Amino acid sequence: VGGRNTTEEQPRRWRDWDGHGTHVAGVIAATAEGWRRGEASHVQLSAYRIFEDGVEEASTFAIAAAIKQAALDGCDLVNLSIGGGAADGAVRDAIEQAWGLGCVCIAATGNDGKASVAYPARYPKAVAVTAIGLRESWPAGAHLEWTLSTSAGKPLGGKPSFLARFSNRGDKVALTAPGVAIVSTIPNDRWGVMSGT
Repeated sequence: VGGRNTTEEQPRRWRDWDGHGTHVAGVIAATAEGWRRGEASHVQLSAYRIFEDGVEEASTFAIAAAIKQAALDGCDLVNLSIGGGAADGAVRDAIEQAWGLGCVCIAATGNDGKASVAYPARYPKAVAVTAIGLRESWPAGAHLEWTLSTSAGKPLGGKPSFLARFSNRGDKVALTAPGVAIVSTIPNDRWGVMSGT
């Protein structure tokens, strides 16, 4: 329904350039029929872009500004599919401000396969989510054996589940969700497979 670019680029340049945001948005709110429908297809989404074109790291200023803006815009949830780097007071404060306004930040534990949760998921007021997968559940041609781990979970739908090898873990983890071979939207009205927390 709208968005904002919190980098040094133009504020209205919030559209996705690498496909990650589009994929996450589809998991949440795709309106396609059947198995491609998003988990909450009737919600309204806003996009807050924190990465400049062609840059793989976001500034802590852009992250904090996006969280604050989302909370001020009345968002109920903020998805932070980012992880890594050192603790930062500005990002922590933004997450706490959002919490105070009734906006919960859901954050990826990180994709480093480490035994500790990455920031910003490690902050006390963030909800840290790790990734699981189901063996042999990915589409034909998607070679995702690299995601397998020996950390087995309960069977789901008759298939054994596992904690994704890339997924960070630790005592801060609050939730585990599907994160291996997820089929969702990608730019230009297409569908694709991605994995991550």
